[in-house]
Amino acid sequence: ISLKSTPWTTLNVDIGWTDFSQWDAFLFKFDRNLEFLNAARILSPDNATPSTLRLPLNFTDQWNWSVGGELHVSERLDLRAGVEFRDSVIPDDQRQVMVPFGGARLYSVGLGYRWDKDTEIDMNLSYLHSVETIPADTSCNVNCDNITNIIYNPYAGLDVKTSLRIVMAGLSFRTKF
Repeated sequence: ISLKSTPWTTLNVDIGWTDFSQWDAFLFKFDRNLEFLNAARILSPDNATPSTLRLPLNFTDQWNWSVGGELHVSERLDLRAGVEFRDSVIPDDQRQVMVPFGGARLYSVGLGYRWDKDTEIDMNLSYLHSVETIPADTSCNVNCDNITNIIYNPYAGLDVKTSLRIVMAGLSFRTKF
């Protein structure tokens, strides 16, 4: 939804849906049989064969929303800023370090410049930050302490905290010819 509240400002609100549940597992296929997979197969027969390893993800589908504003400085220049609120797609009991991307905030600033009647330039700079805290023995993908969880459990019995930071820059140049 975009609302031009005054001649020089526009407010934007966006709602998006992502079908993350379609990505159900990491599947590793090896070119030969591996001994450690035989041991894993005994304790987790649904996730290991002599030459494959399946790490279930159990992601959930997610709605996200964002809000932004645009300041029309002149007929040629627009300044933009916004924030997107992303909830985690990973259930609490499935957190892991292979996918450290939990709930996050995405902050963006940018500008649009109309060079001439046929040419536009857009630039943006964005910062995304996600922090996940996984208390000991709460996710069998990272820190359970039971003996049967050997497929992927690198921090058994430990508290785990992940932090993911991404800085992105974008530039687009559009012209008619």
